[in-house]
This record gives sequence, structure tokens and C-alpha cells, in this order.
Amino acid sequence: MLELAKTSPNALKHLPDERDWDGLNRKWVADIIYTIERAKLEKIIKDAVKARKERLEEKNNLLVEMRPEFAQAF
Repeated sequence: MLELAKTSPNALKHLPDERDWDGLNRKWVADIIYTIERAKLEKIIKDAVKARKERLEEKNNLLVEMRPEFAQAF
């Protein structure tokens, strides 16, 4: 989120100096960025959820192979 904030001049107006970012509340930062850069933050979240889902599917062996003749019906 903070990487997105660094590239957004509007977000930087509402955040403290970068040297003070260590103690920031994550929810507060997320609220600020979501308000200003909604589409970009939603894309970051969507990509992170997708990557997490893929990791969990592979880790927990949840991937099931489907025969090609059945896959065409879907």
C-alpha cells in the first residue's frame, strides 16, 4: 500500500513524511489510499487474493485435473 502511496501525489498530501511511516496504523493508511486511489488499490487486493488462492490450492493439493472431453461442456 505504501508503494502505491509513494506514486500518488494526492495520497502523499494526506500522509505524514515518509520517515514517519513506521508507526502508521495500517487500517488508517488503507482508508486514505482507498478513498484517493480506489481502482488501483482494488486491483492490488484482487491480485493478492488470486495469488493467495493459487498458492493454497497448490499447497493443499486442491487442483483436480479434468478430462478434456468433459471440460468442453463447461
